[in-house]
Amino acid sequence: MALSRFSELVNTVFPKLTEADTRAKLIDPVFEECLGWNGADIEREVYVHKGFVDYVFSVAGFKKFVLEAKEFGSSFEIPDSLNNRKYKINGTITTDKKILEAIEQVQRYCSENGVVFGIVSNGRQYIIFEAFKFGGNWRNGRCIVFRSLQDIQKNFVLFWNLLNKTSVADGSLKRYLSDQEASVSFETPLDSIHGKDSPLARNNLSHVLEPILEYLFADLIGNWQLDVLKRCYVRKKEFEDAGLQIGRHFDRPPEFAKKYNVQSIFEMPGSDHAFEKAYDHSEKFLRTAAPQGTLVLLMGGIGCGKTTFLHHFFNFVIGDRKETVWFYVDFTNAPPQVENIETYIYQSILNDLETRHRDKLRELREKLVKAGMGSLKPEKKDIMILFSELMLEGFSVSLVLDNADQHAHVHPTFQNYLLQLAKNLTNTFRTITIVTLREESFYKSTISGVLDAFVQPTFHLASPNFEHVVRIRLDYALRLLEMKDDEITKTIRSPFKGDKALLKQFFSIVDNSLRSTRPIGTAILQFMNEVSGGNMRTALDFFRTFLISGNTDITEMLRIDADPRKRGPFGYQIPFHHVIKSIILEHSRLFSRSRSRIMNLFDLNPL
Repeated sequence: MALSRFSELVNTVFPKLTEADTRAKLIDPVFEECLGWNGADIEREVYVHKGFVDYVFSVAGFKKFVLEAKEFGSSFEIPDSLNNRKYKINGTITTDKKILEAIEQVQRYCSENGVVFGIVSNGRQYIIFEAFKFGGNWRNGRCIVFRSLQDIQKNFVLFWNLLNKTSVADGSLKRYLSDQEASVSFETPLDSIHGKDSPLARNNLSHVLEPILEYLFADLIGNWQLDVLKRCYVRKKEFEDAGLQIGRHFDRPPEFAKKYNVQSIFEMPGSDHAFEKAYDHSEKFLRTAAPQGTLVLLMGGIGCGKTTFLHHFFNFVIGDRKETVWFYVDFTNAPPQVENIETYIYQSILNDLETRHRDKLRELREKLVKAGMGSLKPEKKDIMILFSELMLEGFSVSLVLDNADQHAHVHPTFQNYLLQLAKNLTNTFRTITIVTLREESFYKSTISGVLDAFVQPTFHLASPNFEHVVRIRLDYALRLLEMKDDEITKTIRSPFKGDKALLKQFFSIVDNSLRSTRPIGTAILQFMNEVSGGNMRTALDFFRTFLISGNTDITEMLRIDADPRKRGPFGYQIPFHHVIKSIILEHSRLFSRSRSRIMNLFDLNPL
């Protein structure tokens, strides 16, 4: 079956292929349709110090090899004179300058990603090599060469045995490329324990905590969470705390941002809110005799709070402007096929009209029904009618396209197509269109040239400090527990029948422990920040895991806190090892490397 599909690729006539074409038309089908890899095994466009790695292939969460795709011909081409299968890396194969440059580039990517094996391919030719040798120079290692698709077809058994997912998981690359004849394996006591991956029951407060945590410590994007969004939004960002972060990483605009006039968003009292000023300026264009739309880009790291920022901006910063209407499109759940993007946008707009704007635009909806347009379809002409009616009623319309780079790893043209579509929709519908994407995605689009055709204001949002984020929400939780049971139920939209005194004591212990003014609190907060990499969504997820994990002994915490002899002068402090144990083990009795999101640096069998 695999050989049959590969033969189809061999017999397909391809014109001159760009690097993107090489990935989409040759490399992706080979690995996904012929060698048994799937989307969950492959990371695309992984950021490194000087660029992006095209592919990182993993098995069960462990990185196995890096693959860099090149344009055929102009990047490198294996000469006909090199007709052997195996070569020493520092031998004949690297006398060709372009081949040497390609191999060295992949080796650097492997080093930055902690991967032993690398592949460089122009779609038709493959060079597979050992990029890291334990206790030796990688240049003294070996590589395997496939000179053409026809060469692979004739020797498909070798190609299959070397690179199919099951073989790679079993150590095929080490067997074929390493000087070490037999792979070394170590047995640990954990390997021999029966039921080592068995789940652990959550702690005895988890059933009461989970609805509160879902309301308070998840993404604040629902209409039912507006009060939390208003009271718990953190304006003070890491970039503004730079003076306090000397010697440590903090979130700031990347160096390339200077070239593109990217503005940092400051939200401190008394500072100019550049994003709001730009939005006001764009609204003026919409209210002229010849209304004109504006495209705005908002970039920031993963989980830095771009979505929360926009919901807060439209609900509270300019929320009192009755003439402003905004529609939200989240590409997290969008179909990855580019041909479906436009319909998905239109459907999301109509969903917003029927849910979030049901009351605000009730009269407009009734007017459309009377005009025979009661059932709008997710088509351009119907959305044009809707937006035109909104403009006639005096509204200015904003369109938020969130997570625009969500499916760029699935379809190489997804992101660029979406940016071009966003510009076209802005001009057609005369909207203020805000597109959010990650820093590396913005950089990739500048390299591809898709942003050269138009100039748009671009902003950078820094990640907030985790302590600020969690502290303000813990304070809200304590205020929430001062309410009556029926008021709490109405607020969190879930039946509440918990012991409020017990919950208040527990949240007070947590609030008292997670403080940077205390040594243990500093260690806990630093651990949270480091393992989440500035991703507040991940950090909050780790925090929620700690609160409900069966490894969190709440009974012991409450007992010690109630004993004046044991609680200490500053109150009971949760020990550091208690927190990291719950985060590392999550809901398991023992550590599971396939389940835990924290890597075990002492694992002896990761390769």
